[in-house]
This record gives sequence, C-alpha cells and structure tokens, in this order.
Amino acid sequence: MMFLSLYLLITIIRIASKRPAQVVQNTCTITGQQVNVQLHSLRPTPLSGGMLITLCVAILVGSGTVAACQHGFTRHATNIVCNQDGNCSYEFSREPLFNRIQTEHCVEIRHRNKTVGLLKMKLAPTNLVCSTVSKFFTKSTEIRVFSRVRCPQAGSCFDNVCDEIRPNEIIPELTRGSKYPGYSGCQYTCGGLSCGCFLPAPSCTFHRVAHVPISDAVYEVVERSEWVPSIHVEVESTLYQETQKEDVLLQPYVTYRFHNFNITATSVQKPALSILNSRFALSENELLILAVPVECATRNETLENFRNCINKVVCDCNTGWTKHHCHCPYNSLRAVANDSLNHLPLVIPHLEIHTSNGGIIAFTEDVETVITVQSQLLVSSTELVYDEKCDIKLTNLSGCYDCLHGATMGATCTSVNSAKITILCDHNVFAVECGPTSPKTNVHLRFDSSVAQQKCYTVCGNEKWTLPLNGTLFNHPMKHNSVFKFNEDKYTGTSLLNLVSEIHMPDLNPLFKVVRLHWKAFTAAGIAALAAAGLTYLFDPVLLIGLVGLVCSALACIITTGAKLLGSVVQIIRQSL
Repeated sequence: MMFLSLYLLITIIRIASKRPAQVVQNTCTITGQQVNVQLHSLRPTPLSGGMLITLCVAILVGSGTVAACQHGFTRHATNIVCNQDGNCSYEFSREPLFNRIQTEHCVEIRHRNKTVGLLKMKLAPTNLVCSTVSKFFTKSTEIRVFSRVRCPQAGSCFDNVCDEIRPNEIIPELTRGSKYPGYSGCQYTCGGLSCGCFLPAPSCTFHRVAHVPISDAVYEVVERSEWVPSIHVEVESTLYQETQKEDVLLQPYVTYRFHNFNITATSVQKPALSILNSRFALSENELLILAVPVECATRNETLENFRNCINKVVCDCNTGWTKHHCHCPYNSLRAVANDSLNHLPLVIPHLEIHTSNGGIIAFTEDVETVITVQSQLLVSSTELVYDEKCDIKLTNLSGCYDCLHGATMGATCTSVNSAKITILCDHNVFAVECGPTSPKTNVHLRFDSSVAQQKCYTVCGNEKWTLPLNGTLFNHPMKHNSVFKFNEDKYTGTSLLNLVSEIHMPDLNPLFKVVRLHWKAFTAAGIAALAAAGLTYLFDPVLLIGLVGLVCSALACIITTGAKLLGSVVQIIRQSL
C-alpha cells in the first residue's frame, strides 16, 4: 500500500513539473520611491480532471499512515520585508494557538496545487523554572509558653515593671525561655494572703512565648521572583516522503531553527495559580511550602545566635499566663510539615511541583501559547484535520469537591488512527486521546458540589456523541494549618464568632435527594420518633419502666420458646435413635 502511494505521488510530481507555474511580477514602494524589484509569487495552476482524480486517490491511499490532527485556531500571514537597498522578499508564517485543550496542529504544505509535505506540532507539558530570591533562614520549632508568678516586691516584681517591660527583655525568672526567640510580657494579678503573698498589692505574672527548636536542620526560605517557562514542542515534518522528528524546547521570543522552519514562541500566558506565589523552605532533606514563624538574617545566625531571630507569631493569652491559657496559630514548621499538601513534590490537577538539582520546577498543561512558524514552504499551506470515527467511553467521577486535588475521571477512546478529541460538557471542556489500542486518558476536573451530573457532546467521523458525566464526590475540608487555606500571623482567640467562621459545611444535597426519594419512610420514622418523645414527656419514668418491662418480657418469651423448641428437637432425635 505504501509503495502504491509513493508511486502515485511521484507520478503526480513528474506530470506537474512539466506544467509551468505562473509568476506574478510585483513592485515594492519604499518611502515614496519606486523600487524596481521583482517579487515572485506562485499562482496555482488548475489541475486537470485526470490529475485531480489521481491526487485524490493518492491522498486516500496515504491517509492511512498519517495520524489524525485536531481542529484548532491558526492564522496565516504573508509579509513583505524590504531593506534599505530596495531588495524585498516575502515572509510566510503560520501562528497556531496551543492550550490545554488544543495541543496539536497539522499544516499541509502544498506546491503547484499539490500536497508535498506535512508539518505536525504537538505541545507537551510546559516547564516552569522558579527563579528564587533568598529571604532569610529558620529552624523547625514548636511554641512553648514559660510563665512565673512573683509576689509584690519579690524577685523582678517591683514598681511598675509590667508597664515598662519590653518584648525582648530577659526576665531572670524565665531564663529557660530567654535563650529562644519570642517575646516577653507581664500582667498584674491578684495579691494578698488569698493568693499566697504577704503584701496586699498586685502580684506579677511573667510569661515568655518562645520558639524552641525541635531539630538542628536549617531551612532557607526563598520567594519566587519569576517562573521562567520553557515550551516543549514535538515537531515532525514530512517533505517529499522524507520525515524528520525532533523534541524542541523553546524559550519565549527566541527563534529555533528546525530544518526549513523558524519556530518562535511569540506569546506565553502562564497559569494564574496562587500556589505558584508561595514561599518555600529548603533544607538538605526536604522542601516545604509554608508561612514561617521565625526569621533569621543569615545561616550563621540561625545556627549560633538563634535567640536574636525575629518572631512572627503572636499568641492570644488569658489571665494566668500559663501554657493552657495561650492559644497560638498552627504555622510552625512542624505543623506545616505534618500536612501533605505542604510537601514537595506536589501533584494536583494540571500542575506538578518538585525539586531538581536544588531548584524548584513545575510542570503544567494549563499554559496558553502562540507559536509562529516561518518558512518559504508555507507560501501555500492549509490546516489539515482528519475527522476520525471513534468510540468513546467515560467512567464515573471520583474524588472530592471544593478541594485542591479535585475529581478524576477515566476516558477511553478507540479509533483507527491516533487522534485527539475535544469533548464539550455543560460546564467543562476537556480533550481525550484516541487510537487503535484504546488509550486511557485521566481527566481532572473541579466541582463545587457533591453531585456531578452533566451532559457532554463531541463529534467524530461526522457522528455526534452524547456522553453522561456523573459521579458523587466526597467532602474533603482543608486543614486550618495548611498554607493554602490560612496564612495568618495572629490568632484572634476562640470566641464564638471564630468558631462559627471555622465551620466547614459539607454539601447536603445528597441527603436531601435521599429524603425526596424515600419521603414516606422518613415521614413514618419522624412521626414514630415524635410520638415516642411525646409519650416519654407525658408519662416520664412510668413509660420508660413499662417499655423496659415490655422488652424484657418479649426477650424472656423468645428465650423460653427457643428452649422448648430445642428440647423437642433433641427428644425427637433420641427417639429416632
């Protein structure tokens, strides 16, 4: 079959080479002066009926060996470029748009109204390299509250000490906590004999909130200054039956030469994800995404003079100044490390963040880019799309709603050739891989409610498919110490307002759905419960005693009946023997 296609194509080229192409002569005007420059452009020569039939046969025969391409968005531009000497030339380019849905484009190259080649480009996940700026150093700590009560005129409790104490002052009564970073405070409390003091004056309660290291590991906290993208494109060109492939790594606005083509990423739109704006803490063994409670200027200060580091935590303490009365935020390194969402590598829908050679790298499909392809071969070109027949199957959704990881669904698609099909749903759009081996595509979607129920549509092989998108998702609330949900430096206490604001209500629609489906059973159960509660309230302990007696009598009756039946069975067995 391939030899037949090659033979027909060579025959077409030989016949066409005998037909002269018409050349159009143009002049170019520069700054008002007439420049006699011939600009040659090809005007396609019409094919005869016999050649047209032969060309169609060649395309149909050879199409079985070419992978199908998506229908995308592309722009074809023709520019005239002239220099100061008046020499002008044409520049031909195509600008396809790539994104998470449109990941591949095919361009058919034509010459003298005949197909002579094919250019195929496929976008792979984009690399984002984090350019970091070092901010400070820190250690993994836990918050401890040191406190001591002194009677008036005893120890450090004299004059107006509580009014004049400074946050970083060393208090002799709290020498254990003074060697750690934090802040000190004092409050007047009760005095006199009832409080264990001789003088009838207020006593002093000294306290210090300190960050006590729990390991010797030093973390360098960095902030991102920029995520530098590298566009990974798989390029394949076929020209006169000669195929060349290459994995091209494009830098924005830098032109890459691929044989007869100049390829440039002229526009790159990076994903607007809040996680990419986070701070990172790097040590020799791990990398965390965090809000840091202690900040040190240098690594040496972290190791040798940790006490002078800056405290970033303020606790809410009540009267008494003991650890049990102080409420501190959960943003220590240990609390952050206990949450898997703060560890790298991190894998969430359409984004992966991990470390490589001491740096931070992200891979994402959620990038939109325009790639410009320039070549004289594109003087006559067109977008090529194969509309493949397919068989698509979707699995039920699984995962969580209103969460970072989202929901996952599997999609399998069978087609004669490799293709990528776009599926449009009521509120979502995604693409799936198709092929003769029925490849499986894992689709990641986000939902705000527990019950997902949508209709999806797609067209392949001029056949419209209607697909259901269903699933029941779980409630997975974020932890309060996760930097994705909270990034606070102060804790405002445990008031009723704070407790109410911290309640995460799940989606109750599934419960209401069950109630609607089984409303008779729920109504009967509700009436029975109300009747039992009413009778209990009216007759109080008498009814309870009666109910207990009734249950006991029923159990005794059941046990007696069972014993009699068992005795009868045993007697029958003995008589038979």
